[in-house]
Amino acid sequence: YRVVSSWHRGSRSQASQDFGMLRRVLVWLRARIAWSRFGTVVAAVAIIAIGGISAWSFDERADVVITPDVTAELDRLRTEAEERPQDAATISAEIAALMAAASQTKNIVIDGIGEESSGLGLLSLLGGVLSLATTIPAVGFFSLDERFRWRWSTITAGLGLGTACIALAWIVTHTRSADPNYFSGVGVFMSLCGGILIVASTLPVLKEFRRSKVYGKPSATI
Repeated sequence: YRVVSSWHRGSRSQASQDFGMLRRVLVWLRARIAWSRFGTVVAAVAIIAIGGISAWSFDERADVVITPDVTAELDRLRTEAEERPQDAATISAEIAALMAAASQTKNIVIDGIGEESSGLGLLSLLGGVLSLATTIPAVGFFSLDERFRWRWSTITAGLGLGTACIALAWIVTHTRSADPNYFSGVGVFMSLCGGILIVASTLPVLKEFRRSKVYGKPSATI
């Protein structure tokens, strides 16, 4: 009985010590790591990933919408209109209905990572993953040194800015030079927001950085 009791007290003491050690480690991690910044970047990468598989472009151009079968039917109706001028109004209505039906059923949605896409969604996701990797040292996992965290934060900010610029360039290109029926989708805006969130997560460290050298006033020369 004494042996069992002694072993039980020793086990309880060891468990108490282990729990105390774990609690001290958790408190230490919570005090030194900027978990809110890390969570912001994780959320930003998730947004970029969702945006990559969402619609980056909607293609409703007429030359894409009208298939060869529809083109053949349109040619047949135009020929009939020339042969039967008295039925031109009815045939014109059929042509309009056929083109409207083709436009409704042939709306092409292009995501950011598919085979038919430009691949920019995958490139944005790569930028987000690299930003998450550089955020680990930037939030204090390895060191609390201010300059160390600032350097990694600048890298994270650069990667986030690059990710946002990819999406912004895609939007501007569509706005400036693309066909009016070929426009950006919600996926590219999600990638843009994700990049902006990554940059915003680094601002607290970038704003509070102080240089290590302090220069005094120059002495007056005689």
